[in-house]
Amino acid sequence: MHWVQASRPLAQANIAIPVLWGHAVASLAGALDPMRLLHAIVWGIECHLVIVFTNDYMDRHSDVPERTFLSGGSGVVVEDKIRPAALKRAAIVVFVAWGVHSVGLGLLAGIVPAAAWAAAGLLIGLYDLPPARLSHRGGGEWIQAAGVGIVLPLCSFALQRGRLDSFPWVLLFGTFMLGWASHLATALPDVVVDRLAGKQTVAVRLDERNTALAASGAVPCASAVAVIGLPEPGWFGVVLVLLGMVPLIEWVAAGRGRVDDADDDSFGRNRAAIVCAGSATVVWLLWTVSLYAAG
Repeated sequence: MHWVQASRPLAQANIAIPVLWGHAVASLAGALDPMRLLHAIVWGIECHLVIVFTNDYMDRHSDVPERTFLSGGSGVVVEDKIRPAALKRAAIVVFVAWGVHSVGLGLLAGIVPAAAWAAAGLLIGLYDLPPARLSHRGGGEWIQAAGVGIVLPLCSFALQRGRLDSFPWVLLFGTFMLGWASHLATALPDVVVDRLAGKQTVAVRLDERNTALAASGAVPCASAVAVIGLPEPGWFGVVLVLLGMVPLIEWVAAGRGRVDDADDDSFGRNRAAIVCAGSATVVWLLWTVSLYAAG
């Protein structure tokens, strides 16, 4: 059970939805192969495990025992459930297996899976590993947005279609914004701990008020891209627009524009995180369903 906790099953949604989205975009071009989808899902799981094991190992000195379900990391190290060395070995083993799988997938999609593995590995390194370690030094939000909003969808699409020449590139602006908004939102609950640990996360750098506003504004932008990219938006388009506006409406209704809320518990960090990250996830999921429906 400790390894299940370390794998952070709920966080797999951040990987699975982009993978399904890329598959859904591919469905617009014709029939789909379930086996290729299975490969994409497994590829996403491998990516996810490398991310969470590496992150837990690298944050072993800054994580704290006091946690909520929104806190970053699984907590297995600070709770003394898994030794750091075991997490390090697991990350290396899965990364190598992921690479072998990616090279093997060249039979289905040429160089794209291997290139996506290399790109994802580079992003993980920039995010968690020295000397860059942008999760601590600042800029990790751009790394996550690039990984979940660009690398994962492109790899999934290529695995289904075998190439990228027919991909609608403009849609990546929407997926990038959703990945960016999710990172900003989930940085809010840990801002106090991160500030004490000297981490320069986006919430520490911008303060909670501006971070919540940026995340709340990114979601409606992404939903607009989603509507524009649908062949026939219909009621899906209406719902996507309405869902996209939820975080911004909640931000205004909660009075987060007031300066006195910025450093106060009444700011409602957890509520802001749930609304922003939840809305981004639902928008991305509905966008995926609407693409399948259009295909």
